[in-house]
Order: sequence, then structure tokens, then C-alpha cells
Amino acid sequence: MTNGQLFVEFKGENFANSVSSLVAFPVEKATEGERFLEYTRERRRFYFDNAFKRILHNPAGDPLQPTAEQTRQGLVSFQRDIMKDIFYNDTPFRSETGKPLAADAFPGQEMPLIAGIVPLKAWATCGQRSANLQVRKASFPPVRSPWGYCLIG
Repeated sequence: MTNGQLFVEFKGENFANSVSSLVAFPVEKATEGERFLEYTRERRRFYFDNAFKRILHNPAGDPLQPTAEQTRQGLVSFQRDIMKDIFYNDTPFRSETGKPLAADAFPGQEMPLIAGIVPLKAWATCGQRSANLQVRKASFPPVRSPWGYCLIG
């Protein structure tokens, strides 16, 4: 400190040195400075806790009533309207079950298929499938699940 001014310099490129706040106080006022810093921490925590709340999704759907075939497969699959999301804790509505997965598109047009799978058995980590996955008349080549999980049969 010289001539009543404090000069603080941070050297770095771009955002290598970013400072959001700086509190400086004389050493002889350390007790007051510490008290101010504690007050500041409490106020920041108060505003943060009141501004950011984690809101969990309320599950949508009806209680599961799997058929004997779904129980054997260990999962219930369903399709929802393209304009409605499927969240991690959703179950199918009764009107969404018992139908084959389907989509309508014109030749050459790509169409998303909004589908959900509710597991009825435990999940575990698995490796890559070595054989095609057969679902009714469709065949899917072996791929590793992007989630790294598969159903234990």
C-alpha cells in the first residue's frame, strides 16, 4: 500500500485468473474483518439456498400391471405421444400399453419414436452384445448401450 492506495494486479491470459470479489482490511482490524467475512459467507449461503432449489419430477402414469409376457421379459415398453416427454420415473398410462411401437413417416423422412421401458428386474453392467437383438420383425445390430447397462435375464 502506497499513498493510501492498494494496487493489486493479476497476471494471466483470458480467464486464467478471475476474481469475483476481494475483501481487504488492515491487520489491526482483523477481528472486524473476520466478522465481516463470516457475515458475507452467511448472506451468500442464504441467497444461494433460497434461489436454487432442486425440483424433482412427479411421476406420471398409472400403476404397473404387467402381463405374463412382460413379466417374463422383465420389462414393460410403451409409446407416448411425440409432444409429451417421458421422464426417468414415469410409468405407462393404461392406454399406452399392449400396442406395438410404431411411427408414421413419408419416404425419406426421419421420424423420432418416443418410447419408454420400465424394468421389472434388476439391472447390471454388461458388455457388448455379440448377436442381433430381435424384436418382433425388427432386427437391431449389436451395439453397446450408451448408458452401459442391460437387463439381467
